[in-house]
Amino acid sequence: MNGTEKNGTGKGKILLAIDGSEASELAVKRAGQAVKITNNAFEIIVLTVIEDAVHFDQIPEVALYQEKLKRSQEIVKKAEQELTKHEVKCKTRIAIGPIAAEVVRVAEEEGANFIFIGSRGIGGIRRKLLGSTAEDIMRYAHCSVVVVRG
Repeated sequence: MNGTEKNGTGKGKILLAIDGSEASELAVKRAGQAVKITNNAFEIIVLTVIEDAVHFDQIPEVALYQEKLKRSQEIVKKAEQELTKHEVKCKTRIAIGPIAAEVVRVAEEEGANFIFIGSRGIGGIRRKLLGSTAEDIMRYAHCSVVVVRG
């Protein structure tokens, strides 16, 4: 059985996890190229995650959440437009929670064969060679992870 048979569509799935950074914009391009060179053998699920940084003893700030949601919608819309421009179809999703955990969860839920991510996101603390979120996704993902570097 190849990877494309397991989800019943005859196509494989690429989960494209993005955050609006330059590295994730490059990941959008590379995922689109991968679909094109495989004659559309894969469908793309574009995902961005709103990091849930609210602790159990805090009340979430609605205005801040609405701002993050609006930004997330802009991020996935931009990726969708870029992919559509190159005749690559996709669906979009926004998740809420710890970024790496949500990427892995959605990848499993969607039956993804690959996860495409940028090597470094827009997060504050960065590791020397690879972003900590990308590293966590690689560690816990059930499928292959393609880390796109600029």
